[in-house]
Amino acid sequence: MLAAVASFLAKHALAMLMLSVGLRTESSILLDLHARRMTLARALVLVWIAVPLLALVVVYVVRPAPIHAETLLVMAVCPGVPMVLQKTKRSRGDARTTLLILIATALTAFVMIPLWMELLNRTIGLELAFGLRDVATVLLPTILLPFAIGRVVASLAPRIAKSLATITQALFVAGLLIIVVAVISHAGASFRELGARDLLAALLIPLGAAALGYWGGHPEPDARISTTYSAALGNPALALAVIAQSHHIEVPALFAFLLVRGLALLPFTLWFRHRAAPRQPDPTLRQQFV
Repeated sequence: MLAAVASFLAKHALAMLMLSVGLRTESSILLDLHARRMTLARALVLVWIAVPLLALVVVYVVRPAPIHAETLLVMAVCPGVPMVLQKTKRSRGDARTTLLILIATALTAFVMIPLWMELLNRTIGLELAFGLRDVATVLLPTILLPFAIGRVVASLAPRIAKSLATITQALFVAGLLIIVVAVISHAGASFRELGARDLLAALLIPLGAAALGYWGGHPEPDARISTTYSAALGNPALALAVIAQSHHIEVPALFAFLLVRGLALLPFTLWFRHRAAPRQPDPTLRQQFV
């Protein structure tokens, strides 16, 4: 019974997050589309063009093992994980911009992911099979539908939405803890399969993606946090689905790559939080104006 509950929470954690976000989001966010259109456009260019091209260059130069190179490329062309909202919030970035980027990424994924599958198959000889219906199977129940349901409930019953948002947020946190434990347990064994080139490539791609994202958010400091995480944090659920659909196998190295990505982004996270931390007033200056 306990295992079934844990499995349910982990499987639906991202949906609970997006439902909670939808329940808390105001309708006025649609008005932000015009004001933030340039940031949004740059973010989409980053996640769909710049980051995949960066991954191709890194894989070509570093030469990781073929199966690990394919895994890294698939991760690079599967952006848009809802966890980017939590990362931005903790770093005190612009949550509304991040949400707009996430929704836009999910909507454009129906075209861009099948397109990238075809490009990778034709250019470097991969055998990836993941079409529009497969993308919908992953993104609709985890991102788009929960958010839409949350928005409808928030519009029709604001009081109920407030209570539901608290519950769904708690369910998300519980599911996230289970996911973290599962990733760490799987990653421990998969690290033994990785060579130095595999680890180097897994480190360079998120570092480069974060740097591109930071540059793409110029000149707005808060928007830079949004574009940094949006570019660097891919969607592991999508990547796992692509690999499973294409080869009917599991790639344990993906869990190790997720840990490496987390370590690569740690300096950015610490820097963002340090920059956003309120500074203590100088007591000597305060005395001068009392």
